[in-house]
Amino acid sequence: MLPDVRLFPASWALVNASARAGLLVLGRGPRGLGPVAHAVAEFAECPVALVAQ
Repeated sequence: MLPDVRLFPASWALVNASARAGLLVLGRGPRGLGPVAHAVAEFAECPVALVAQ
């Protein structure tokens, strides 16, 4: 059973999911990395692709 990710911050949910993923793809805003993308890029356990919007 997977935890209900709505109960956790987005960065925690994505980093946790990265343990079972082959690649995480995140959108990057016009002003650079936000706090969620920054945390995921630093702590993810799989490769992360940051895509400019």
